[in-house]
Order: sequence, then C-alpha cells, then structure tokens
Amino acid sequence: QSIWYRLVDDGDTWYLNSNVRFRSNDAWSANFMNMFGLTHFTRLKIADPLQRRLGKDIQLGRMNWQADSYHLYGKDQREFQERFWNRLDATVFDDRIYNFNDEIIQEIWTEALGTVMKKIRDYDAGKASHTR
Repeated sequence: QSIWYRLVDDGDTWYLNSNVRFRSNDAWSANFMNMFGLTHFTRLKIADPLQRRLGKDIQLGRMNWQADSYHLYGKDQREFQERFWNRLDATVFDDRIYNFNDEIIQEIWTEALGTVMKKIRDYDAGKASHTR
C-alpha cells in the first residue's frame, strides 16, 4: 500500500488530493470502511495539522483509489447479488449510497466516534493489538 498527497492552490481554496494504491482490495466486505476510514484519517491526521501549520483553509480534494486486485470473495457473492447487483434496475443511485450528511448516518457516526477515536489514540500510543 502507498498513499501520497498533493496540496493544490485553486485561488481562494486549497485542496488536499489523495492518491492511494493497494495491492489488493476486498471490494465487498472491507472496501467501504477502508475508503471511509482513510477519508477521515486524511482529514484528522493530514489536512487538519497542515491547515494549522499553514494557517490556510484546506478542503479535502479528490481521492484516486487504485487496486491491483479489486475482488469479491466467493463467500460474499450471494450477498453481493441480493443487496447490490439484483437491485440496480429497481433503484436509483441515491438509494444505493450513504450520504454522510444524512441525519441517520450522522447519528450513527456520532455514536461511534468515541470508540473510533479511542482506537486511533490506542494505536498511536502502541497499545493496539496487532492481531486480526
């Protein structure tokens, strides 16, 4: 895995673009949280400190996500078919995505934030278990 960033000045606004390369990505079970988590990592650990250091407003820009192997495991095929593939014709795009600003998603996020931040602090302090 590798991640690299580029800070772009677009006149009044600065954007932090992310480029991510994974050797392998589980497209169904792990990918959503990988992207969600990396977005928040980028905001909290890269963009916010950079914003304080430079004294400039920095917005998250584009994220270019590359994977050499973007795959679906056999154990997930039935769920993928039922919850996604078979619903494509019967749903519109907005019904298949999570909008982070949605009231219900914000409620879930707010409820989980303390636990998530504790895990990050523990990991940063070397207290995290490195087993899966």
